[in-house]
Amino acid sequence: MEDSQLIVSVLFKALVFGVFIALFGILEHVIEGLVHRDTWNHIAQSLVSAGRAEILARTVMIIVTLIPFFAFWETDRVLGDHRLFDLFFHKKAA
Repeated sequence: MEDSQLIVSVLFKALVFGVFIALFGILEHVIEGLVHRDTWNHIAQSLVSAGRAEILARTVMIIVTLIPFFAFWETDRVLGDHRLFDLFFHKKAA
């Protein structure tokens, strides 16, 4: 994806990280159920009922949040030599 259009790279990375967030959200619900000594049936039922909406909302929110992050990240990569980073965080020479 590094050689494709910048928007494609940004969206792809945001979606991949969003999927990881969703998977970790599911894993979180499973571990929480195991800690509370729930049965696998109860864990699956709670995941499908209340957990589904929460995980979907969290995933969409994270994807939308990651788009500007990866836009700056990829723009800095394309410009090279950390030029974008330097523009934001270093003083200009007089």
